[in-house]
Amino acid sequence: MAFALSDIDAPTEGQQWLLRAEELFAAEAFAPALSAALQAAHLTTGAVRVVALGIVATCCVRLGQLETAEAVALQRHTLLLELGKPLEAASQARMGLAFFGSAEPYDLAALERETMNGDELPPRLHALALLALADVLARQPSAEKERIHSTAGLAYLQANAADDPGSTQFFAARHLMKIAFADGNAERMLEYSTMLLATARNRTAHAEANSFSAMALAGVGRASEALLAVNQAVDLYDAIDLPDRLYHTTILGGRMAVDAQERAIALGRFRDAIELAHELDIDDTEARKAVANLLVMTDSHPEAIAMLTEIYNHETTSGAPAEARAESLEFMAHSLAATEQLDSAIQVWTMAASLYTEVGALDDAARITRSVAGIHTARDDHAAARSALLTAAAAVRESQGDGVIYLGVLHDLGTTQARLGDREALTTFAEVEADTLANRAPWMGAATLAAKARALHILGDNQDAVDQATKAAAALRTANDPSGALHIERFAAGVLTEMGRPKDAIKLLKTVVKNARGDAEMLAGANRELADCYDALGKKRRATGTRSLAGDA
Repeated sequence: MAFALSDIDAPTEGQQWLLRAEELFAAEAFAPALSAALQAAHLTTGAVRVVALGIVATCCVRLGQLETAEAVALQRHTLLLELGKPLEAASQARMGLAFFGSAEPYDLAALERETMNGDELPPRLHALALLALADVLARQPSAEKERIHSTAGLAYLQANAADDPGSTQFFAARHLMKIAFADGNAERMLEYSTMLLATARNRTAHAEANSFSAMALAGVGRASEALLAVNQAVDLYDAIDLPDRLYHTTILGGRMAVDAQERAIALGRFRDAIELAHELDIDDTEARKAVANLLVMTDSHPEAIAMLTEIYNHETTSGAPAEARAESLEFMAHSLAATEQLDSAIQVWTMAASLYTEVGALDDAARITRSVAGIHTARDDHAAARSALLTAAAAVRESQGDGVIYLGVLHDLGTTQARLGDREALTTFAEVEADTLANRAPWMGAATLAAKARALHILGDNQDAVDQATKAAAALRTANDPSGALHIERFAAGVLTEMGRPKDAIKLLKTVVKNARGDAEMLAGANRELADCYDALGKKRRATGTRSLAGDA
């Protein structure tokens, strides 16, 4: 949507331009903000012109136009004196040393002195000085997060005590939010998003507050609310005519829609982002990849393969990072596997794994090498599966990163080794048991006992398999996984039946039936197996009755 001054609600044209300057300044679009602020300064007088001149001066500083900034600051200083505000004029003069020095665009020591003398200033001026210091600290090559956080926090509190805090609280809270975002602290982000929404004074501020709110809500699992928040941000950026911010927020909106299971909305957002990229004359790869990945998720595999092939070729010729190329290949391989193009899927996954390994993303390399092994396993080519899983295992051992990937790879390796009659499987499971014990991961340890029980059965060690399954069931219940316990007990009952011990199997299956109330699928399966055991004992009437329970379960 093209910007129209008439869309801004203000009593005069000068105040409309001032509000436009403020929303552009909030978006850090300093050149257009400068133009709007100059218009406002030309059309206004008094206190409104003071604000406009402040934006002009600050934009000039950020654009490196220091001589102009100093000249405008002098005009503002004179106007403040004319308006009977000598304290604010004096504060600006002192801060001018920081902002308009000839050698540097700011002097950190001058700002620090001004904040230390804050007791001499009214809360609003003290807050402005603290905010200026936080701004400069944030632009340092090696930003000190704790110092920025404390300075911005004090600015927020000082502004809260002022009669008219202006936008100081918003900008102070934005510093706090950026730190929480960098730390991945969703709970803190949620707290700060409330502060941003409460202190936003223009459309850009509201849009930015809603964007941060969306990310915070998504971080705490409130996907539907996150989608509503980001939709508001998209609408606002469209109305303000900030296409660059609109582009990035539209992609964010698509991702929030994916999280909220609104895939049609997500696809629309991503396609909108492609059009915006063309309007901005920027690379549309991020948006096109988002469309392609969603096509994979929605089983539109032929279109996904074609699009991801184009994206990968473009990324290769344009010198995109290896990790970005690997991601394209990984999703392409998923679609190839889903369309039964298994040899191609193996080839593409292997290429992706090589790229992930190249950049040290070993967990990612292990994850997709495990997918390759899955295809080999489905083809009963257990030797090839073992080879792939040994490669994946080496990667996860080196990375010492994602425990879930480690567990999955090592479990698959142990099971595959067992299928090949390789008793090294027991060593593999022993390694995982020791690791889960050392890392105090009770559920992972219990799941490993269950996987080891199944491997022992494959190796023909049936009594050991039953004993291990019994331990696994107890461990799973302790780890608060009763469903997992029932599954491994049914497995143990099956092994007992194979061993010609239907009476022992019946005892175990009765326990499963007793504990499976509310799980219709589990009840049905256990009752069918129980009926088979009664049949084996010649108890036909009992078998028929139990089988009818399976049908009713």
